[in-house]
Amino acid sequence: MQKVLFLFVVLTVSAGTTLAQQSPLLRLQNLEQKFRATAEDLPDFAPGLFRNTQKSLLDLRMSYDKDGKFNEADYNRAKTALEQYEQVATRTRAGVRRAHQLRLAVNRNNFVRRHDPAQFYKAEKDYWLAITYGETQKIPQMNQSARRAEDAYKNLLKEAQATAKARITPQITRYKNALNNDLAVLSGNLNDPGFADQADGVVARFNQNNFDLQPGLNGVFEEPPYFPPPPTPPGPTPPIAIGIQARTSNSIQMNWYDLSQNEVGNRVMRTDDLFNWQSVSERGVLAYHEAHSYTDRNLRAQTQYCYAIESHNAEGARRSQFRCAYTRDSIDIPVWRVQLGVSVANVEHAGSDSEVRVALGDVVANSTYLDYGHDDFGRNSTFVYDLSLDNVSALSDIVTLQVAKFGDDMLLIRDICLMVNNGDTLFYRYFGNTRNSALNLYGYNVAFEELRSSPYWLAFVQASQRDRFQNVPPVKLADNGQFQVEISQEEIVSRIESLVGNMIHAEPDVRGKMQWGQLEGDAVEISRKAANRIHVDLDLEVPINNWPNPKLDVDFDLNISKECVNDSTMSIRIVSSNFISDADYALWRDIVSIGTTALTSKLINYLAKECSDPPEIEEHIEFNLPPGITCNDLEIFFSEEGNLVICCFSPFQNR
Repeated sequence: MQKVLFLFVVLTVSAGTTLAQQSPLLRLQNLEQKFRATAEDLPDFAPGLFRNTQKSLLDLRMSYDKDGKFNEADYNRAKTALEQYEQVATRTRAGVRRAHQLRLAVNRNNFVRRHDPAQFYKAEKDYWLAITYGETQKIPQMNQSARRAEDAYKNLLKEAQATAKARITPQITRYKNALNNDLAVLSGNLNDPGFADQADGVVARFNQNNFDLQPGLNGVFEEPPYFPPPPTPPGPTPPIAIGIQARTSNSIQMNWYDLSQNEVGNRVMRTDDLFNWQSVSERGVLAYHEAHSYTDRNLRAQTQYCYAIESHNAEGARRSQFRCAYTRDSIDIPVWRVQLGVSVANVEHAGSDSEVRVALGDVVANSTYLDYGHDDFGRNSTFVYDLSLDNVSALSDIVTLQVAKFGDDMLLIRDICLMVNNGDTLFYRYFGNTRNSALNLYGYNVAFEELRSSPYWLAFVQASQRDRFQNVPPVKLADNGQFQVEISQEEIVSRIESLVGNMIHAEPDVRGKMQWGQLEGDAVEISRKAANRIHVDLDLEVPINNWPNPKLDVDFDLNISKECVNDSTMSIRIVSSNFISDADYALWRDIVSIGTTALTSKLINYLAKECSDPPEIEEHIEFNLPPGITCNDLEIFFSEEGNLVICCFSPFQNR
């Protein structure tokens, strides 16, 4: 027994001696391994200490990689930071765990956050106070804030569930009964002509191949996959293609297509709560197979209204599908740039190669596929994308924020940030940097009420009302002593890259036929050709199965012009021209002839030098001018550096 004890002591001392004599590399690796071995969820409970520890270890690694050694004081600081991070995060996790779990549930469910945004943001404030108190080890304050956040999240979940149940249960019951009836019809005797006719109706109402699993991302309302049977009595055929044509702060214009030949009248139905419908206009008999419209006036600003058209006769009434839209606000804050920052979590398999699309509108078309020339959405990456300005010229045109990923792989998002104009934040949400807390993106929707209640949105609106230069593009001193707006070449490159990346995925004639190339330089390069023109060089390639992808060097010019909407509103129009390509036409023809690719001759002609109908890129940037600055007095041109310049004015005139 004494020999065993003696051997244990010798081995322990030997191990300690060896540890003290470890090489710098081994000591660094041990520290890095200890950091990786900490609990996977700890970063959520001490995010600041986690980042500090991560930076200390990274600095230590860089120092060693450079000189083969590191400063002993830096090593001790990293070691102390790691120990403090693990202790503090573990203790904070014990006090905040329940609030953390509830927050994850609320954050991942759009309908819960939308139910009461004010209560959600209050819970968020208390939650982050608890995390802050935890990191500074103010335990009593941490516990109080965590309990407040926990109660708020609980109430929000409970109330949202009750509301959803009250609203949806009748609809589900209606669909359930209709579905049972249709299943009975499909199981009936189809040799009976009556059953066959009913079955034909079931098939017609099953919209299998004409609906989108990500509704609304095309900027239009997507039809559901199944329509219940019509009510009894059947009444006339209801109108279709209900759409919203235009919106102001106090009016909404809608349109529809008449399908009935036997109605005695039509009425426009409206609701602002999806429960109580009222007739707002009697339209009489409408022309069959023709489009019709109606403008509803005297509405409240920033309010959602839903509309349906009801056709009726002596047999009954039939109502169309309904469409909803928000009226604009009366502030009219101009928007001339919209960006979305996306950070991918730093966990294994967090990145994705799938398509990601963003939409800002409800019924007005606005969407952008996020695809730049680099490797998008890689693990632990952060990138800011320019978004389409289609139908977005004012802040009130940003109605929702919808982000959707297509494909079966995961994409774990650490945080997202919506910015406008000069990079001002409208909306920011931090999800987490662990597998459990990061947002596994498939479809994330920030509704109107949630956007408008965001502290960042409220702060931006207040700042815009205080400062009339808040939303003017970057202003610089001109050579003549006055001032000019200058949009950098880097911003122009980003906008072009965004437009082309979106075109690759969104345009039917281009989708799947080209992609960004294996870059040797920048994906987009621009150079000035004239005061109103820049030249653009894109590095693309044509995807070919089982064959090296041919490089597709696409060149075109961008021409700018100024359009005065009125004295105080200017629109910059950017249009492409002189599209050419250096694609090897003969190579493509030979590849097709030996049957190793599915490229068609039409595609070859489209992308080769002989192409006659190239894709066109066009964008309008519209913004309001400050008081005292008139559109007709301004000039617009490209500087020698390729910057877009609007000159000249005095920002102090007529103040």
